[in-house]
Amino acid sequence: MTSKSVKITDIIPQRKPFVFIDSLLGCDESSAETSYLIREDSIFTENGVFQTPGLIENIAQSAVAKIGYVSKFIEHGKVTVGYIGNVHHLIVKRNPEVGETIHTTVIFGENIAGIQLCEAVVRVGSEIIAQSSIKTAQDTSMPVDD
Repeated sequence: MTSKSVKITDIIPQRKPFVFIDSLLGCDESSAETSYLIREDSIFTENGVFQTPGLIENIAQSAVAKIGYVSKFIEHGKVTVGYIGNVHHLIVKRNPEVGETIHTTVIFGENIAGIQLCEAVVRVGSEIIAQSSIKTAQDTSMPVDD
């Protein structure tokens, strides 16, 4: 599945200025890939460098984008509010700079009682700049208004 034509805010609950993915490049049962161009005006950019909290949020939004895509376009349901439950084993080799595009790949593991376990890798080109394990949760009682 490729989904460059999908409007990101149709599949994630975040809104500007807190959107840190531009495109859902693809997803399948076990993974998702997104891209994000680092911008000077991002709330997580300081002195031309995208900071670590922005990378964490990018990873979480990349996971939620797949969940939102499936909910909206496959199950014909609503996108719901999500939460970061845990970030574990975060390794940041370097932070990306303004003008660079990051590609984030999320591999989905077990889903235990609504808690989704994921492994993520963030790249600039072929260079791995960050990786992490993350847990996210969706609150299905809180759909996002269209």
